[in-house]
Amino acid sequence: MQYKASLDNSTKAITALVLILIVAVVSYRIKLQIGFTPDISTALAHSGIIILLGAVVIGSYLYAPTAYRVDDDFLTIVRPVYNKKIKMHDIIALREMTDTEVFGAIRALGNGGLFGYYGKYYVPKLGWATFYATQRRNRILITTQQGKKIMLTPDDLAMLDEMKAKLSANKV
Repeated sequence: MQYKASLDNSTKAITALVLILIVAVVSYRIKLQIGFTPDISTALAHSGIIILLGAVVIGSYLYAPTAYRVDDDFLTIVRPVYNKKIKMHDIIALREMTDTEVFGAIRALGNGGLFGYYGKYYVPKLGWATFYATQRRNRILITTQQGKKIMLTPDDLAMLDEMKAKLSANKV
């Protein structure tokens, strides 16, 4: 079954503010390019900034989780490109996370609000974890046989029950 991963209001606000800021910077840079006849190095600098900001927005969108799919063999994190698959038999523990467990999470390498929260995070009460989140509620923590910790945030926590049922059925 597939479970949506919608953006919550704070993630929507962060995404909107970042996009507005990027559009403002890009517009300003284009205006500078058109309004003046800069030397080649200035023109390249302005163009480079525009390309970099565009790449950040496109990359953030393309790797943002949009849904989670659970079947007998895999948990799939659905994204516009490169879905991430986790073998169900690799999962050894599943549980819902509390707000206090996630408090103080530090993003080490990833995205902190533009279309979601995903990448590597250090969580003081948990250690290193990979987030595939789009909101700040309905947190599910997955622990794999390899010791990896993965956090998901589906719109519907029934996903946790379905995953637990599939895991117990696979052990029989």
